[in-house]
Amino acid sequence: LSALCIIDEEWLATGSFGGQLRVWRAADLGEVRCLETETPTRISQIVRLPGTDYLAASYHDGMIRGWGPEQQVFQFSGQVKLNGLAIHPGGRLLASIAGDGSWSLWEASLSTAAGVCLSTQTGHSEALHAMAFHPDGGLLFT
Repeated sequence: LSALCIIDEEWLATGSFGGQLRVWRAADLGEVRCLETETPTRISQIVRLPGTDYLAASYHDGMIRGWGPEQQVFQFSGQVKLNGLAIHPGGRLLASIAGDGSWSLWEASLSTAAGVCLSTQTGHSEALHAMAFHPDGGLLFT
């Protein structure tokens, strides 16, 4: 297990070192589905896109992938070796952190199945391993 996301009181999702994203029923831990990439790579973080049934996950191959109930719905290139992902409280922005000490802010669009990098920041001397948005969305903590 490399990542965990509690979707709601009924569902949770896990990510593996081999790239499998699994959705589970919380009540009995029964597996509902397994969503896989073509190339096995570690999942570092999973987030739910608010107000949807979609999940976004960051991977060690530098990709951010979005998953619908049955299949991958978007993919875009992040930085090298992504270590984490956070969703802005407003639901339209994603932030990713990387092993090279950088972080990026993305606008993810389900309608175009693409992501636009709005900003990449550098300056940390070490790899980043955790981040979170302030509840009002005005700050990102790394």
